[in-house]
Amino acid sequence: MTKRLLQILLGVSIGLVALQATSPYHITQAACPGDPWCKAYAVADVTDASNYTAIQGWIEYATPTIRDGGFSAEALWIGDWDQDYIEIGWRKTNDGKRRMYWGYVDSGGGWHGPYWLGNNTRGHAYQIEHKQSDNKWHVYIDGVDRGSATLGVSQGTMSAGGEVTDFVAFEHNAMGVSGLLNLSYMRNHTGYWSWNGWSGTRINYSYLLTRISNNAFQNSGYNP
Repeated sequence: MTKRLLQILLGVSIGLVALQATSPYHITQAACPGDPWCKAYAVADVTDASNYTAIQGWIEYATPTIRDGGFSAEALWIGDWDQDYIEIGWRKTNDGKRRMYWGYVDSGGGWHGPYWLGNNTRGHAYQIEHKQSDNKWHVYIDGVDRGSATLGVSQGTMSAGGEVTDFVAFEHNAMGVSGLLNLSYMRNHTGYWSWNGWSGTRINYSYLLTRISNNAFQNSGYNP
């Protein structure tokens, strides 16, 4: 093998490692199981514009089975996936705890969180909104401000759905039967508007996203 070919292959390998470390949607099946960055999704994406400044919705309670050292979650996301983004929702972890949380990824690709917001035992209204008054993204549960972060973006695209770690072959974590209901958004810091469908989905393995209406769907898979 020539020296030049070795250099090319090494560069590709390094690039793939970097992608795994920074991409929020690292779901390449070839890298699973055993890859700590491996995630699986049943998510609705709204990417028809990049000027969304808030997302909110009701996320139902669920108690999915955890079969590896990770978690199962239902969440809302908003931001720029190539730069930084913020999320809020609930997680069940392998210690059996079911908690509300939020977290964010900064422009350097660093994850901050999860910041735990109490036990999750019922459905809640979750919200993320960028405030022009302080140029921060604020997170809310049931209308109460629970934290904020400064990101490199003040608007972006948005997503809602389920996420699980997926470390063990053929023993995937359950996603929990959970509805994401009454989804709405804000554009350019003006008003709240009901979702009118979504621009795409990311669904892998045997997780499911079932449409209820244009502003609601249900996630499930590998239950219990």
